[in-house]
Formats: sequence, C-alpha cells, structure tokens
Amino acid sequence: ILTLLLENKLMIKQLKRLLQKLSKKISRKNLDKFTDYYISKISDELDGIDSVKVLNVGAGGNIETYLKTKFDFVRSIDVDVKRDPDQVIDVCDLDQLRDLTFTPQLICMFEVLEHTKNPINAIQNLYEIIDENNYVMLSTPFIFHIHDEPHDFFRFTKYGLETLFENFKEVVVKPRNGWFETILVLFVRLRMERNILSKIIGNLFILIYFLLTPITYLLQNIIKSEKITTGYFVYAKK
Repeated sequence: ILTLLLENKLMIKQLKRLLQKLSKKISRKNLDKFTDYYISKISDELDGIDSVKVLNVGAGGNIETYLKTKFDFVRSIDVDVKRDPDQVIDVCDLDQLRDLTFTPQLICMFEVLEHTKNPINAIQNLYEIIDENNYVMLSTPFIFHIHDEPHDFFRFTKYGLETLFENFKEVVVKPRNGWFETILVLFVRLRMERNILSKIIGNLFILIYFLLTPITYLLQNIIKSEKITTGYFVYAKK
C-alpha cells in the first residue's frame, strides 16, 4: 500500500509539472519562434553570436535556460536575491545598472516589464546602457490574468510599446497569438486560481486548447483581429 501511495504521489507530481509546462507553452506561444528568428537576424548582422554578451533581466526559469543554449555569455540581474541573479540590480534604477560588470550587446527582458514599478524608466535605462547598433528583445502580456501578485503593475498595447521604444531606430512589435487563442488562454489560466473548481476547469482547457487547434486556425484566419492578443514580443535596435 505504501508503495502504491508513493507511486501515486510521484505520478501526481509529474502530471502537475506537465500541466504547468503545457500551460506556459500555451500562454507564451510563438515566443521561442520570434526569439529564434531575431537571434538569427542578429547573428547575420554581427557575423555570428559566439562573442555576444547577453544581459537577461529577470533571473532564472525556462527563459534563462533557453538563452544559455543559444549564447556562450549570459548574465542575469533581478531585484529578488532569491532568484539567484548574477547581480542584484533594479532595471528601473540607472545608477544600479551602471554597476554592471560588462556592457551588454543584447538585452533580453521576457515577461518582466509588467512587474517593474516604472516601465518608462526601465526602457530608457536599457537604451542608455547599450551602444549604438545593439539590441533589446522583450516580451510582455496584454490580455492576461493578474499573476505574481502583488507585483503585477501594468499591461501594454502595441502602441504603448512603440511609444516606450520610440528612441530606438528600429522597432518591431509582434502579437503573441490571435483572438480565439486569447480566449482559450484565459480559461487555461483559471488553473492558477485557489478554488478547486477553477483549477479543474483550467487544466481541462489545456486539453481543449490542443484539441481545438484546427478550429482555432480556421477561425482566426476567417475572422481576423489584431486588437486581441495575450501579449507582445518586441525587437529593438538602438
């Protein structure tokens, strides 16, 4: 009986990890695709990325692991020492950023901007610390549930992001997904609520999301909208 209980606990734990992984994959759809494309673009412009120094704003997690598969030099900053950053630095504080031990050629700031207390300063500071012809890649939610509360402060439209990056000479803002996917993602994120019914519905919608992939593709191509998305990806060059 004890063996069965342990096996069941292990299976439940593995299932939770799988659901969490699938949930992130759904809510961050196309992030890897966009990132890969613009890393390739940067590589073409710089004749390779072997020596590129990357600053990751927001330490730890899948994104930092992913960046380390692409670049030899990746260093992280974060305001939270518990996330084990290379340096504890607030991106909103230019004096702190000037304490960086290197000058980044590419700054990555994925799923962080909404958690900064002064996003205008944050983007201006990124502009200040990189040299001309260097890069920023960023992602941030738009129609998305409140998360990591109480440290979730802002949401940004495409035009808000273009305004934040107006000093950069080249800026591309891409929606993460379409309108019907956004509706499905909101249901999926119910799994983050505290009550058990919401969790069950949210986990069920992970399965529904993948089952509806052909219908989603059809609907979003028939009924087009650029006004509803879970979030945006930004590529900018100084």
